[in-house]
Formats: sequence, C-alpha cells, structure tokens
Amino acid sequence: MNNRDFPTLVKKYFHYLEEDFHYSIVEKLSNINPNYGAIEFRSVRTVLRVIRQEDRPTDVVYIIIRPLDAPDEIGMSLKIIVDALEIGVDLPDDHTPPQLFEDITKEYAEIVSKYCTEFIKGDFSRWNLILRYYIENKRNWYKSVLGEELPTIALYQVIQTYIEHEK
Repeated sequence: MNNRDFPTLVKKYFHYLEEDFHYSIVEKLSNINPNYGAIEFRSVRTVLRVIRQEDRPTDVVYIIIRPLDAPDEIGMSLKIIVDALEIGVDLPDDHTPPQLFEDITKEYAEIVSKYCTEFIKGDFSRWNLILRYYIENKRNWYKSVLGEELPTIALYQVIQTYIEHEK
C-alpha cells in the first residue's frame, strides 16, 4: 500500500467508527493533492476529523472531535482532550515525516478507540471540562508569555458562549 494514501489509511485504521458505531464518511480532500485534507466521520451525535496538512519537510496530522450540533470552533484536538482529561498518554508528534504517516494514523486510531469512547458514543457530558481547560490554558499562556489578558477574538467568544449555554 502506498504509505501516502491518506483516505485509504484513515479508513483502514478508523474502520471501527463505521462498523461498530455506524459513522458515515465525508472526504474533504485537497484538489491539488488528494493525500492532504480531511476525512470526516459523522454519527448522529459526533464529528471526528482526521486532518493531514503538508508542512514541508514534514506533514501535520491531527484529530479533531466535536458534538455534531456544535459549531466547528467547539472542536478540540485529541491532544487537548487527552491533556484535559489527564489521561497520561503520550501522543505522537503532530509534525511527522510523510513516510511515518501510517504509523501515526494507526496510533491515533488506537488512542481514540481506547480513551475517547464516550465522545465516539455521543456522550459529551464532560465536554465543557475540556473547553474550560482549553480557555484556561490559553488565558495562562497569554498572561505568562505576552503579559496580556486573553483577547476577545471570535474563537474564544464562541467557546465561552457555548460553555455558558451548556451549563
């Protein structure tokens, strides 16, 4: 198998989403190079995106999860989710040489299957915990690195509004 065949590898390792949880797949691939873009898995409650971007000399690979009825801005990366829930698993580096794409995809699929089952099943009862963690980390970063308060940009406002609405 071509190690750079993005859609095939994602479907191979995330097959359990279709088989066990009845997810559908939407491919959002680059028109320039179909080995980049996003493969989006959707259930009646959850969206999970596997994204691959070219960032020479490496590729960037990451996972975004969100409730289906939430705006895209509410989607959180697997890294944020794992950190917020204090799972204690080391994720592979997002920046990876293209030849390691299959290994990274397989590892991400295993981590999602093992540690994100509640979200895969559509249970987002702890989602606000993750969103609050994200906002607090951003607030701390702005304060410690820039000496400033968290700016009032649209992304943070959408997340804050969602948190308040979902209380």
